[in-house]
Amino acid sequence: MSNLYPIEVREVYKYIIHVRAKSKQEAIESARKCYECDEMDGVFLADANSHSKTTFSVLAAQEVDVSHEQ
Repeated sequence: MSNLYPIEVREVYKYIIHVRAKSKQEAIESARKCYECDEMDGVFLADANSHSKTTFSVLAAQEVDVSHEQ
């Protein structure tokens, strides 16, 4: 009998954008607005160019009979 493991896959994507601001806090707020607006369509595209890392975690194990599977 084999165990069935639920695996969580997390992917991180990174983007660099430039914003004009008077402070770091204002820059963060401006970047957040850019991220949420429709005018930046295509900039925040999750693809091979923006991929940073992928992690895998086992969440929990469940005992399941998979003997009939090939």
